[in-house]
Formats: sequence, structure tokens, C-alpha cells
Amino acid sequence: MARGYPDFWGQAIHLRYGAPLEQTQQVNIVAGGGGLKAIFDLDMKGRIYGGLLRISGITTPASVIVFLEIDSQLMFTFTLATAFPTYQLRTIECPYYFTYYDPDGGVVVINLSRDFTCEQHYRMWVKNEQAGDVGTVGQVLYTILR
Repeated sequence: MARGYPDFWGQAIHLRYGAPLEQTQQVNIVAGGGGLKAIFDLDMKGRIYGGLLRISGITTPASVIVFLEIDSQLMFTFTLATAFPTYQLRTIECPYYFTYYDPDGGVVVINLSRDFTCEQHYRMWVKNEQAGDVGTVGQVLYTILR
């Protein structure tokens, strides 16, 4: 029989998470300033294990804006032009970091950092204000608190 820490007060000491889950979504965001599309929209209480966001078709990096909301709080809003020099290859300071950027091909890959928890929801949007369409592929790994 397994033995662990005695439960004197009837409360669990360690949080119980379920099996890892995955959500993958591919979204094409049309040109014209009104193209705000949700890439991830997770209504849950749980933990983010990680993920990535690949954006292609970028002609004007200052015109592609990424929004990240955790539990009804807008945590980060950044354009690809301003955020890439600051958050290149960083994993601890923020919930995202850039791992690939090709300005000639118009491709950027943003990784989502691990161990961010949420009580209500985890949402990420991309807004396209440039002249051409933008293609996005997003994948997130998460688990739900039981």
C-alpha cells in the first residue's frame, strides 16, 4: 500500500492535475486592420505546460500584434517588431519567448513558457494590421486541475 504525507486536516497538500491535453489551431487572418482572431481560448483552471505560435506571411512586423490574457487580465500586448529584440531566447522572465525569426521569409515562431497557472481562462489573440494576409498555427499543451 502506498504511503504518503498524513492528511491531518482533510486537505490535499499537492494539487492534482489531470493528463496533459493539447489544442492545435490553424487560423488565417485577413488583411485590413479588423483581423483580430483568437488562437487559443481555453476556459479552464489549470497549468500551461508550453506551446508555440508560428506566424507566417509577415511583411510589416510592426503591424502584427499579439495579445495574451490570463484570468481576465491582459498580461502582454506586443508587436513583432518591438518584442523580438527584447524577448529573444528568454524563458523565465515572461510567458513567451522567440525562437525563430526570418525577416526575409516573413516567419516568426514564439514559444509559450511553462508553468503558468490560470483560474478561469488562458487566451491569445493575433491582430493583423498589415496589407497582406497572415497565417498562424498555434499549439498549446496544458492540464486541468481536478
